Amino acid sequence: MSQVQVAVIGYGHLGKWHCDKVEASDGACLSFIVEPFADNQKAAQDKFPHVKVVSSLDECIDKIDAGVVVTPTAFHFDINQKLLSAKKHIFCEKPLVSTFAQTTELQSIYSTDKVFQVGHSERFHEVWEDRSCFTPYLEKSHVEINRYAPFKGRATDVDVVQDLMIHDIDLLFYILGEYPTKVMSRGYKIRTELWDSVISTFMFASGVTATVNVGRNHCIERRDVTLTNHRGVCSINLMNEEVTIADPQSDELIVKTYERRDHLLVEHEHFYKSIIGGHKTVVTFTDGANAVRIVEGVLNSLECQGDFVSL
Repeated sequence: MSQVQVAVIGYGHLGKWHCDKVEASDGACLSFIVEPFADNQKAAQDKFPHVKVVSSLDECIDKIDAGVVVTPTAFHFDINQKLLSAKKHIFCEKPLVSTFAQTTELQSIYSTDKVFQVGHSERFHEVWEDRSCFTPYLEKSHVEINRYAPFKGRATDVDVVQDLMIHDIDLLFYILGEYPTKVMSRGYKIRTELWDSVISTFMFASGVTATVNVGRNHCIERRDVTLTNHRGVCSINLMNEEVTIADPQSDELIVKTYERRDHLLVEHEHFYKSIIGGHKTVVTFTDGANAVRIVEGVLNSLECQGDFVSL
């Protein structure tokens, strides 16, 4: 296979970006856009006149190699189930599905000879590729992750845990190489009837602790990771692509920068390389399923605020 025939399923806020990235990827051909709403269909057809826009996945599923799932989360399970049953490669935006029980159902029909990539884009920062930069600050450390944004009026069909914190849950595993054993959370419903601001403390078997603060009704936009242990402090600003280290052996801060990337394009390129060249999938089905499992644990802990629950 020299080019992957792709259908982008959903032409909303994120779907537009995904279509652009399919078009920009050498290993892919944007063959179909699946979109049920007339206004979005017209917008898609106007921007991509050479692409066939259809109302239903059934209209094109036999003509594609892969589906890119960019619908609201509530539709992920049914679409992924249909794509898996048809033996297609899948790139699904996070969260993989709404519940961990749904991941178990999908697992029963998942064929490992097909690529299944989940869209946890924070893994694709260049800073994580040079582990020597932050590894000294991981042992028995405390990790603090902050992810704040002013209210944007989107993704209000899910709470802030599924919308934002899921990025950091996956990032914790990616950095530490282990999943937490228990969690305690506090949250606030501010703009919606769902959780809009959540603070969670995670405990790990290795002795690491982590605090994750997320909010979608904040005064500022902020995305950063700080690691603290007996060797010092390593602070990673994911918005400014900057690493600052307070080393006890030096009287001055050590500041390093790394290159800004188009994470969504890099995700797409990895997806098609995995299909065509057999490259290892960066974010696997199992990674996505475990993130959903821990999200459920956080939501459970929010129902008994102030107490740790096991994960």
